[in-house]
Amino acid sequence: MQTLVLDLTDEEDSRIKSLAASAGLPLRDFVISTLVGRANGAADETDYLLSSPTMRQRLLDAIERPSAERITFNNTQEVAHALGV
Repeated sequence: MQTLVLDLTDEEDSRIKSLAASAGLPLRDFVISTLVGRANGAADETDYLLSSPTMRQRLLDAIERPSAERITFNNTQEVAHALGV
């Protein structure tokens, strides 16, 4: 097995770990699936949301949730703030 070393800022490291956790994937699996998916042209958001059973269930739950209970954001900065990243 080979080892890949990346120089990341603390913010980048934290963001990647948060994304992996929200996808329900170990960090290694998240990084590999993201890189392979983009290399194969699968950068579509829906493909990403369906990439793991955990994310798929979260998407389905969100779709079924009444609109009055949904949280909306006006921009990515608001999302980042809500996620603490």
